[in-house]
Amino acid sequence: MENTNWEPVNDEMAVDITEYEGTIPPGLQGEFVRNGPNAHMGIKGLHLFDGDGMLHALRLYKSSDGSMKARYINRYVQTPRLQEERKAKRDLFMRIGQLRGRLGIIRMLLYPLRQMLGMAGKMDKADRRTGTQNTALAYFRKRLLALVESSLPFSVKMLQDGDFESECYESYGEKLNQPVSAHSKVDPETGEFLIYGYDLLSKPYCKYAIVDKDGNLSHRLDVEIPRPVMMHDFAVTKNYTIFLDMPLIFDPKRMARDWQYSYPFRFDASIKARFGICPRYAKSMDEFTWFETRPCYVFHTMNAYEDPENPRKIVLHSCRFEHIELEFDNSASPALVKWTFDLDTKEMTEELIVDNGKDTLENPVEIHGEFPRINDSYVGRVNRYGWFVEQDSDKGTFIAVVKLDLQQRSVAGCIDFSSSLGKPPGTMTGGECVFAPNTTTITTTEDGGYLMTFLYDTAAKESYYCVWDAATMAEAPVVKMKLPRRVPYGFHGMWVSEEQIQSGLH
Repeated sequence: MENTNWEPVNDEMAVDITEYEGTIPPGLQGEFVRNGPNAHMGIKGLHLFDGDGMLHALRLYKSSDGSMKARYINRYVQTPRLQEERKAKRDLFMRIGQLRGRLGIIRMLLYPLRQMLGMAGKMDKADRRTGTQNTALAYFRKRLLALVESSLPFSVKMLQDGDFESECYESYGEKLNQPVSAHSKVDPETGEFLIYGYDLLSKPYCKYAIVDKDGNLSHRLDVEIPRPVMMHDFAVTKNYTIFLDMPLIFDPKRMARDWQYSYPFRFDASIKARFGICPRYAKSMDEFTWFETRPCYVFHTMNAYEDPENPRKIVLHSCRFEHIELEFDNSASPALVKWTFDLDTKEMTEELIVDNGKDTLENPVEIHGEFPRINDSYVGRVNRYGWFVEQDSDKGTFIAVVKLDLQQRSVAGCIDFSSSLGKPPGTMTGGECVFAPNTTTITTTEDGGYLMTFLYDTAAKESYYCVWDAATMAEAPVVKMKLPRRVPYGFHGMWVSEEQIQSGLH
């Protein structure tokens, strides 16, 4: 990770952006927030997933004179873990990058002794309050939630000026005590927070829970799967929940292969990938229907929904890897895939989303990308459009945003980041593009809004915030802002509307 745009930044700031190209749309009032790892002690020896959560944000608002204004903010998520390590001025907790090879085994064995001697932080499995909160975000009950695989959600209050106030871990009346995955989901209609998390050390290896719109833990279920796996995402429909039991297996014995390179996860191509579908409020494993397919892995789902003509048919759009390891390889480029599951016949189909005459798994369409997004008001419902970022298969960087028409199974638009900013090919790299609706339109269409992300100029070492028209996919940005500092690469972001920000202030 050294000497790349994954390197952390050392300070926090809040700066008004007064010069930019283009126009801030009046229908774009709110805040773009992106989460990502920013190791406070540096990144030497760390994995991509390590690092303390840091929020980078652009607050867009209407001033008292009616003009649109912009403000850039970056803040650490002030977790107890971060505060404890900053006070000690050293790392106190184990990180993924330290779990490599035989040296990693030795570190694991010595960790309890270091705890006894007061040389390490307490990582009690029964207390899910030691996460870095560096992966994704959700907005639930007037609070921004910083999420990571291993811990409870961490609550952050959003302030009027776009700044953040870190609060605490959320356990919802001390009733929730399980890992909450970074891709737990908020239902846009019911307001429920649908939660799942995986456990690598003991059964049940997966747990599922629902927190209702009033903050009450209303449902929970132990999901029985045969082995500990990395389950980074799941999917929901209006009435069903889909769990992804993929063969990226936790296997500590793998660390014994060498001294300092092998992680305790391996992709086992001898094990089929499985999808477990259950009613949203399932009370036992008897209500699950399982579907098997060839070995593969899904880091991120785009969306799932029930077929309008047959609600017992479930459609899932995802990014599918043929093979994946935690020692990331640029050749591991995912394809965009549509799975259909028939709960009555127990049959499933798998096909590439884009049909250009080569729509078979043996002759895949050459579109590779990740970080799929939709208009979030369509989560779990039938959607026509989706967006993802296209990957440079040679460098592993993300170089363009692609719009898909899922009904027509075609590419509906593509914006090359470098071309959009008038730079040489491959110069501009970016990340996940988030959709924000245009709030000034009288009629709301699914793609009626904007796409936004942070871009990095690899030549000039500068960062930009860019907004494009999501409907037209016009190459020229609606607005382009050069930022006062380099923004490191990160993971997932979201758009928080002005209405949501104001509701959280009262």
